[in-house]
Amino acid sequence: MNPVALVRRFIGLGAMGAVGLVGAKSWLDEGRANLRLDYYRDMAAFHEAAGLSACIRADAVVDAAMRQGWQVQEAPAACGATTMVRAVPDEPAPWLPGPDGFLIGFDGAGCRMALPEDCD
Repeated sequence: MNPVALVRRFIGLGAMGAVGLVGAKSWLDEGRANLRLDYYRDMAAFHEAAGLSACIRADAVVDAAMRQGWQVQEAPAACGATTMVRAVPDEPAPWLPGPDGFLIGFDGAGCRMALPEDCD
């Protein structure tokens, strides 16, 4: 066999193997990212449910936000809440559409309540 042809085949197989490894790594990275996203969503749902199981007063929420260095603004009451505040983190979250920060609502007893997703 021609030695040049052998070298060319060997280099071609190596290049195909490298492309295959890059493709496999990309597929595995996407799978890991989806697993992390599912984990974070589960943890967020747990903490949301656990946080709403007890009465959390507005002053406690404002104090916690201020300790984080976030800005806290009063917001007009809407979506069934008696009072609302808007917490604005020091770094914006690019994956959250809409106005800066997020709304936190409180019911007539002064306890934190769940707001509908379309409440802005």
